[in-house]
Amino acid sequence: MFSICPGAYLLSFFLLFSYYTSLAQTRYIVVEKLGGKRIRLVEGDEFHFKLKGEEALFNDVILGFRDSTIIISSGLRISTKDISQVYMPRNSVTTLRVGLQSVGIGFIVFPTLAYLTSKNKYSPKESIIIGVTMILSSQLVRLLPKWKKYKMRNNSRIWIVE
Repeated sequence: MFSICPGAYLLSFFLLFSYYTSLAQTRYIVVEKLGGKRIRLVEGDEFHFKLKGEEALFNDVILGFRDSTIIISSGLRISTKDISQVYMPRNSVTTLRVGLQSVGIGFIVFPTLAYLTSKNKYSPKESIIIGVTMILSSQLVRLLPKWKKYKMRNNSRIWIVE
């Protein structure tokens, strides 16, 4: 029936090995809200945070770690004790918005093409109304918060795992 060459097995083993070795990095940051899930950040990840006593939101890339300090791409060394808030993106909001836009465009384009090429089962006017409604609702999703905020208080913490 099907035969797989030994090279395919070797290639899949190499890909799995390289994937798991990248997961097993020795040093990473853990952001934890007690009772919630832990978020793990490794070198090269984007890091969005606020410092104590400052209102500015910093958006940088993690370059490395020292004992209890984080080295970011702007060259600063930040102690984990100086961080007051950590922001993590909510990918579900973007996914929902893009999904609603795609469905709306589908409701507009495909029934119109079907109306032009074959016998229609329903009016394209209805599908255009539904499609426009979906696109407008995707614009309303933009009002949802895009960031999950972790305040470093008694119920949240950040630390470096070695």
